[in-house]
Amino acid sequence: QWINRKRMATKTMNTAFTQSNILLVEDTPALARTYMAFLKEEPYQITHVESGEAALKSAVKQQPDVIMMDLRLPGISGIETLRKLREQGCEAPAITLTAHGSVTVAVEAMQAGAVDFLLKPFNAERLKVTLANALKNGQLTAQIKAYEKAQPKGKFQGIIGQCLPMQAV
Repeated sequence: QWINRKRMATKTMNTAFTQSNILLVEDTPALARTYMAFLKEEPYQITHVESGEAALKSAVKQQPDVIMMDLRLPGISGIETLRKLREQGCEAPAITLTAHGSVTVAVEAMQAGAVDFLLKPFNAERLKVTLANALKNGQLTAQIKAYEKAQPKGKFQGIIGQCLPMQAV
């Protein structure tokens, strides 16, 4: 009972803030339904699209917090879609999904901007952990960018410190 209460409290705490927006780009409806079922208890708002073109349009309408993208899509590939998303300013962490994985494909996906790579089939726990890590990565990246933007460039010779003795250095 204690474990169930703890899970319920954690879930309540997570959903009390905001739901994370997940863009799922998967052209196989059965797989998309499976992934959404894996995540139904999580605090995520999932938008599912079936092509790279639809992903580009969806990301303009609502900036995702994380992108989960199949690499083999009708029309433009997942890697090309990811490159185009980056070009249009979408900085959301991306998780690439494929049943046709290799080191070369994984490296290409990472070079296009993916933060992780899942080889199909994968289980619910692996998806949840990967998604949580990608969300954390995105939050930390946003915090770093906000901090860098708030700090005057060239001041303090690159030293970070807010107390007067450090600023005097």
